[in-house]
Amino acid sequence: MKAALDQKMYRQWGRGVNQTFFRLRLIVLVALTTGMRIAEIFGLKWGDLLYREELIAVRAKLKGGKMRYVPMPPELAAEFRSYPAVLGEDRIFPPEPRAKRKRQRVDKSFATILDLAGIEDFRFHDLRHTFASWYMMNGGDLYELAKILGHANIKMTERYAKLAKTHIARTGNTAREMWRLMEGEKREQLQGRVECSPIVPMTETLCSWLLISY
Repeated sequence: MKAALDQKMYRQWGRGVNQTFFRLRLIVLVALTTGMRIAEIFGLKWGDLLYREELIAVRAKLKGGKMRYVPMPPELAAEFRSYPAVLGEDRIFPPEPRAKRKRQRVDKSFATILDLAGIEDFRFHDLRHTFASWYMMNGGDLYELAKILGHANIKMTERYAKLAKTHIARTGNTAREMWRLMEGEKREQLQGRVECSPIVPMTETLCSWLLISY
């Protein structure tokens, strides 16, 4: 998918960068490496990026007024640093100038990327499932995952518990491991570790995507 985003980001015949897909590319990378919901991503402000702590503050507050934080690996931080800010706008992803409605959507452009990447039966929200699956497959902690995803009840997170038992990685740096997966560096190892089973909705699609898309 990342390869399709990189390809679509540039206009044909050297006509520069396609701003819609340039924007979508970063939105997808944020979803894949943090597990954030699309509404949370659109709500991000530049002040939410805590570069020194390698964290992102999520504006959807939890009960008791506590702020939720998600990891920001160095690769994602570099993407944010290279992304231009809109003059006079504190949001990272404000509505596009030609947008007629305040509600922001990525349905059409995301569908274009899925077609280009040859991925079927997949929704944007499934990127959140992908993050959670990768996290547990690489030795993540179920309770920490619940905090990252902002689940009010641990039972919502337990759907990913089996992944932790059958897919334990030899690294503790899950964020960097997930980035390598997107770059295709772990495809061969992944083929030997992934077992497609109905653990969560869309699991078979996710397994197929992980095995063939990079």
